[in-house]
Amino acid sequence: MSEHPRSCISDGEEEPDDCQNDYPICDNYADIRKNLLYEFDVVTKEKTSSGTSGRECVKVYLRARPFSSEELEANEDQQCVERESRTTVLMKAPKESFAFKNSTRAGGEISHRFSFTNVFSEDTTQKEFFDETTLPLVTDFINGQNCLVFTYGVANSGKTYTIQGTPKDGGILPRSLDVLFNSIAGKSYERMNLKPRFCTDIIRLTDDEEQKENNFKSALLSSLNKENVSRVADDTTINVDTQGPVKFSVWVSFAEIYNETIFDLLEPYPTGIGKKRTALRLGDDSNGNPYIKGLREIYVSNADEAYKILKIGQNNQRIASTKLNQCSSRSHCIFNIKALRVVDDAHVARVSSIKVLRVVDVDDPHVARVSRLSFVDLAGSERYSKTQSKGDRLKEAGNINTSLMTLGKCLEYLRYNQKNSNQPLIIPFRESKLTRLFQGFFCGKGRAALIVNVNMCASMFDETFHVMKFSAIAKKVAATPCSKPARPSVPWIKGALYTSVPCDDTLTNVDEDIEEESQLVGLVKVLQEQLIEEKRKMQTLEIKIREEVCKEMAEQLVSIEDAYSPRVKMEVNTVEEKSDCRIEPLTQLVKKSRKRARIERAEDDDEEWVPSMFLHAEQTKVWEQQRLVGVLNAQIAELRHEIKQLKENKQDKVATSEAVLELQAHFNPANEEAAELKQMLEEAGEAFSEKEAEISKLKAALDEQEACIKKQMRSRR
Repeated sequence: MSEHPRSCISDGEEEPDDCQNDYPICDNYADIRKNLLYEFDVVTKEKTSSGTSGRECVKVYLRARPFSSEELEANEDQQCVERESRTTVLMKAPKESFAFKNSTRAGGEISHRFSFTNVFSEDTTQKEFFDETTLPLVTDFINGQNCLVFTYGVANSGKTYTIQGTPKDGGILPRSLDVLFNSIAGKSYERMNLKPRFCTDIIRLTDDEEQKENNFKSALLSSLNKENVSRVADDTTINVDTQGPVKFSVWVSFAEIYNETIFDLLEPYPTGIGKKRTALRLGDDSNGNPYIKGLREIYVSNADEAYKILKIGQNNQRIASTKLNQCSSRSHCIFNIKALRVVDDAHVARVSSIKVLRVVDVDDPHVARVSRLSFVDLAGSERYSKTQSKGDRLKEAGNINTSLMTLGKCLEYLRYNQKNSNQPLIIPFRESKLTRLFQGFFCGKGRAALIVNVNMCASMFDETFHVMKFSAIAKKVAATPCSKPARPSVPWIKGALYTSVPCDDTLTNVDEDIEEESQLVGLVKVLQEQLIEEKRKMQTLEIKIREEVCKEMAEQLVSIEDAYSPRVKMEVNTVEEKSDCRIEPLTQLVKKSRKRARIERAEDDDEEWVPSMFLHAEQTKVWEQQRLVGVLNAQIAELRHEIKQLKENKQDKVATSEAVLELQAHFNPANEEAAELKQMLEEAGEAFSEKEAEISKLKAALDEQEACIKKQMRSRR
């Protein structure tokens, strides 16, 4: 392992393959030792806690938003939500609500009672709410526990205010940052060379990489320097002296889930036309824990830096105006804090959203544990009839309601499995990115708290009632912790706390891992060769099939040509015969008319003389008739030329077959060409008929002229 430029540390698991380029925490195998005291201490604590707590249900807190002046004027305060005690709430359906109408028709109850871990009235301050709900989770987080806080409620119910608050009166997130840094004051690890990675891994950065992290942080914070970020900080402190001589390193990240797509809110928003933010994906680490791939994590040294990063992420968040809320969140926001704690001779780490790093030896630090604190601001569920959303807003509302429905389905299935352990259902965590990302908290891998924000307006009763039913299911879900098998206590080991234990391990596990890795590499190579061979076979088969198809197409085209060629030849012969038959009588008629004219002229010469003017007129008429005959002969020549072209078309069969072969993929062009030839023959026949009609007209005119001339000749005689 010392040959690799970089190494990863995980929580007692094997080193993943993609960590080969990380810097080593250990210089050689001889330095690898297992802190048995730490392991026994953890088991002892787990054994003690399991006896007292066992299965812990998800804590659900209710907070009511006070009425605004506009809502009071609209008579929204109809005592629909009434706080009966510190843990129970009574809901009374107003007459205009669907719940009231359905209950009246079905004869059911109009009022419903719901219980919570704690119910906070509308006059509860931010400080009081934080101390009761989130401060215990922050304490567990600093002590090394993974924790999750998420808010749920309808649109415009005060979820974002509960988490973020205002600069003068901060919400649970800014106050958690204040408590964290107040508690670790003087114990912060100032360097950035130890950075969390994936979900439960840590890497050591080089000096250049550490400088890049510092430069990115400075550039990110400088983008908010022009804005006023002054605020009132919380002064609560938690005692961490019992954790020994440790230092803490805190890292934060900020993401959103918009339309089931994950984006990094700390990534600068693209300014170019057509440019979009980079979409991130979910992945699983070597332990099967889900995490967001490519999510930027920033080191923070104090609460003000973390608050600035929170404000930067808020500026990049998706918000829009609806009928219910002028600044409605259109995405689920996730703010993660990961804390790395480092002690001597510890070579494992657990990572969480807020990362705190404990360090004893600054020159050679070792990460002992990583804990995470996640704040999730869920987008509010809404109805189209209330928000009047259209276009993108309607699509966003649909995705928000779908993800919240999936969350409710997961909680419902968890509750069912607790009651029916013999026939458990498959929990659909993977149907939504939100549920997949935090599925570990619902399966005992950390503590979770749900803050339900309600809008007590009478017009929002049906939506609030649905939220109450969701919270009732969530409160009954018990997170069963995954405990390790208990080991017998060994109190004598305390005396050997700092005794140097020689490493007698022969690295059998490492050899087995290397052997298994080599086997897997060999298997991958074999599969790659099989894949290449299958692709080669498929290509050969494709070529063979293409050749067979082309051959069949060529044969079909030849058969089509053979079938149509006799028909075309027959049509051409028929047209030629018909044309000859029609032209022959006309030719004979013209010859007879010329012969008759010559005979009549000869007879006229033998008879008596006629006046010269009359003779000239008659000659002019004869010339005119001859001109008409010449025109008719020219037309007959054109018809014969067309017939000759039709005969030549017969000789173009070779060219036609080549054109047909070029269109092997289609049969229709050959049929269309044959139809065109037939149409040409029909057009030629029609043209010939027209010419024949003209010849008939000319013949009639010629006969009429001849009759007229004969009549005149007879009259002169």
